[in-house]
Amino acid sequence: MKYLDIKSSQGSRNSLEIMINLLKKIRLRKIYKDSKFKNDIFNYKPFFYEKRSFLESKSIKICIINFWDGAFEKDFLDYFFRRICIGGLVYVNSVNEADVVISSHFGSVKSPRHKTIFFSGESYIPNFEKYIFSISQHNNDWNGHNVYLPLWYSRLAWNGFNYENTRQSSNGNTHGYEELINKNYLLKRRKFNEPKKFCVIFASSKNNLRTSLYNLISTYKNIDGYGKVFDRPFFSSKEEIYHQYKFCLCPENSFLDGYVTEKLIDAWSYGCIPIYYGKIPENSNINTKSFINFSDFDSSNDFMKKIKDIDSNYENYCEIYNQNFLNEEPDIDYQINLVSNFIENILRF
Repeated sequence: MKYLDIKSSQGSRNSLEIMINLLKKIRLRKIYKDSKFKNDIFNYKPFFYEKRSFLESKSIKICIINFWDGAFEKDFLDYFFRRICIGGLVYVNSVNEADVVISSHFGSVKSPRHKTIFFSGESYIPNFEKYIFSISQHNNDWNGHNVYLPLWYSRLAWNGFNYENTRQSSNGNTHGYEELINKNYLLKRRKFNEPKKFCVIFASSKNNLRTSLYNLISTYKNIDGYGKVFDRPFFSSKEEIYHQYKFCLCPENSFLDGYVTEKLIDAWSYGCIPIYYGKIPENSNINTKSFINFSDFDSSNDFMKKIKDIDSNYENYCEIYNQNFLNEEPDIDYQINLVSNFIENILRF
């Protein structure tokens, strides 16, 4: 793998953020330029219903389209929408029969815009020419049309979320084998187990950023790799692997405010110090002292000095290891209330 020095100065980090923000603006302008919906998305703000009369009084028919195989099979998304549809939820196969359509980006099935909610666990920008509302990884409400739902929430043991059934998913990927994480565990100091190995990485696809960090750290010590990229797919819980290592290299695929996947929380929960790259939202309750974030350093040299220092100094290692992951207990009620309101708006359309 070729090494790319993507982070040599403070200016490069600022340039990266400017570039990302510029791309967002260009993308949004492309979507809404000369669009009959442009006044809707920028001037229409959904009405907030204090009383969820439709959600309480009737069973909601939902059609799932353009998702991965096994989606909504008693997984986090199924749990999330059943919390919303308190009067009952029925999955249907026809977009015409459905009260509400939930669409992702893994297919090309079309649906009526006025009753479609877009969902993505990736860094996709919602196209509001196709969808009236969205649930995304963007920390932006787009005038009340988007809810930010961090992907790492799907790893938590929320009240009523029955994990045993999530293991029956038929999607065949390497995710979903780990136990759900108790929220209280993330608020406390972890029990220390002396690791014997240096660093591990799990990767199912190639990514320039991940490749760069892998090569950079490998100039110091070897990193053990698992996943399709390393021809070592792992179809069981990664917990037993994590516990053997001091560090886990777990950068995000995109540098986007709010895009925080399961990578960071899994590495921390199973005994590693995460070596991360991503943008933690300022209003997040994640303790940024509990891991090493490449974006916090002015240069690659400074970053590597930190890695070497923590690796060689037991007290410095423990200073980070003993940090709790969360500063306060997370709450999903905010997202549930907003998406409930989305559905109320759709049903009253």
